[in-house]
Amino acid sequence: MITLTKPENHALLSLQTEMQKQFNANSRDYADLKIDWRKPIESGEEDGSLPLPVSFAWETDAENAEAILEITRDEAFTRIFRTVNAENTVDVYNFEIGETYFWRVRAGGEVSETRSFAVADILPRWIYIDGTTNVRDLGGWKTSDGRRMKQGLLYRGSELNTHRTITEKGIEMLRDTLGVKTDLDLRGEAVGVYDDTPLGRPVAFRLLPLLAYDELVADRSSLVPVFEVLADPAAYPIYFHCWGGADRTGSLGCYIEALCGVSEEDVCLDYELTSLGTWGVRSAAGEGFTAVLDGLHAYREQGADTLQKQARAFLLDAGIKEETLDRVYAILMGDM
Repeated sequence: MITLTKPENHALLSLQTEMQKQFNANSRDYADLKIDWRKPIESGEEDGSLPLPVSFAWETDAENAEAILEITRDEAFTRIFRTVNAENTVDVYNFEIGETYFWRVRAGGEVSETRSFAVADILPRWIYIDGTTNVRDLGGWKTSDGRRMKQGLLYRGSELNTHRTITEKGIEMLRDTLGVKTDLDLRGEAVGVYDDTPLGRPVAFRLLPLLAYDELVADRSSLVPVFEVLADPAAYPIYFHCWGGADRTGSLGCYIEALCGVSEEDVCLDYELTSLGTWGVRSAAGEGFTAVLDGLHAYREQGADTLQKQARAFLLDAGIKEETLDRVYAILMGDM
């Protein structure tokens, strides 16, 4: 007999730590920070970007039987997307927010009852990738038309080699569990150093260096090939990163979220969430991110009265085709 002990049936679980919840709720009134984005320095502080796992536990009277935990989104278990071999307890990471999951255990030829749990709808969806930091899903953010960016398509985070080195466990999570198909590397310093991704095949490696902040606003043409990748449905899921996942990644994340209709308040919050990682504090009021927003706000004079319209005008002026922006929007909103 197999007896499931946790989580309790129909439990509602928050996967954010208290530190992450407090950051979301409290004012982030930092000083006007001046960031040297070309040489980020690790803060030495605790890594606050790691989410909580779902802890599973069960008891079985089957001797020497390997237990298999099965997790799915439908009670009929027609598509099992997580299977974990364990003795009688295991922590599992990176469930989508606002979703309900079903689980059961097989051991010694027996199958347990089915239980369910729901993940609290608390943004953002932090992701645990062993060997790196500051990883989160761009999906889940609400947009101006009342919809949400789709989860599980676009992940932002820190680098996977050089100053941080992803582990085999981290590779398995990104490539095999989350299904990442493209490593979109924004680091200019990686040119001539790396010609492939540490995630291994079949993940595609796209090294497309970007600048950050005011320099990206001034020289925005480098966004064109990046958005061509983002407009390719076959490239998803995508993991995009620079060194710390903060500045170049933060600038690009702003343009993507604004294009999809995420509010300026949430765009700024997503940028500042990097402060919970290990690469130091980031402030939307600092001169770096202010330059990004100012570059968008400049289009108010042309009649672009929302951040979404401003982002579209900015990206068109960068040389990105209108149909490319339409495809990126459709993909990230789940319309393709």
